[in-house]
Amino acid sequence: MSNIIIGAGISGLTLGNLCQQKKINFKILEKEEEPGGLCRTVKVNDFLFDKTGHLLYFRSKREEDFIRKYLRIPLLKQERNSAIFYKNNFIPYPFQLNLWALPKVEKNKCISSIMSLSRDILKKGNNNKPPENFEDWARISFGDGIAEKFMLPYNKKLWRIPLKKLSLGWLGDFVPNPDYAQILMSADEPPEGSIGYNPHFYYPQNGGIQTITDALYSRIKRNVKLELNLESINPLKKTITVNGKQVKYSTLSSSIPLKNLMQLIPSLPDNIKNIVKDLHSISVLYLNIGFSGQCHHKYHWIYFPESKFNFYRIGFYNNISPSLVPKDSTSIYVEFSYREKLPFNLCNLLKKLLNLLKS
Repeated sequence: MSNIIIGAGISGLTLGNLCQQKKINFKILEKEEEPGGLCRTVKVNDFLFDKTGHLLYFRSKREEDFIRKYLRIPLLKQERNSAIFYKNNFIPYPFQLNLWALPKVEKNKCISSIMSLSRDILKKGNNNKPPENFEDWARISFGDGIAEKFMLPYNKKLWRIPLKKLSLGWLGDFVPNPDYAQILMSADEPPEGSIGYNPHFYYPQNGGIQTITDALYSRIKRNVKLELNLESINPLKKTITVNGKQVKYSTLSSSIPLKNLMQLIPSLPDNIKNIVKDLHSISVLYLNIGFSGQCHHKYHWIYFPESKFNFYRIGFYNNISPSLVPKDSTSIYVEFSYREKLPFNLCNLLKKLLNLLKS
């Protein structure tokens, strides 16, 4: 019997390498003809494109050492330079701590709503029931001004559900949550120091993000089985059915989407099946575009909260790493989210996007 890992994306490959370091027997099963999952890179006319933006953030020295020392991949360290495009202005990220960059009328609305919240707390005390959904949290944390100008429209565009149905468990430190005094101070001048969970990021010095998955794969290649169709899982018997054959396992680890995993288990109790039906996710459509000529700014990525833009973010490969583009060229990725089907006409969208890039 073997320890089975489902999926040879970056998570499955990393787990395989950790098993190998500890001399644990394992096999990785992958349905595609090549490993890497979404962390892959394609070359088109000397442009290197990832499957949309993939950047590295390290929470510990151990994680950084794994890439630098174990995989022996030289890394670029970049100080984050991102912005929000709002009312034809570039507002530095995070929006809630850069009110100074807003047009005067917009800034005053944000300040007014924060002052109103502060007065309510002074009058009534801060004894309100904690918010249970994202919309309520955003309004209480930042006031209606900031919430309605950025937090709500951007996240509605990203998640594609009513934000009163969006829970708070995903937030963690992904959304900087300063106090009211810090927000009000940002109306006059930029904040000092780095803000947010990603004030800097890392990226391979040469090649795209697939440099990492290639390095992971090369160390455990003999343990990775490609083009295998996992048909079902029987947790009680500790067996899986692969390409029509039943295989016993000792432990089973999965790196595929949770809903997909649950659908592979016919013996799930009815109450769990009902829960699985209620699991929702979004898909991301990305467009990679490369062209001659240098871009006129140094942003790594830009957020687009306004509804007139179908996409929610544009990133600039050429600002992330010069190794990704030919000399004097620009390359970008454009991201859209959707659920069941695209909520827009792709041809019309491309025309609008090209007009925006020209301007």
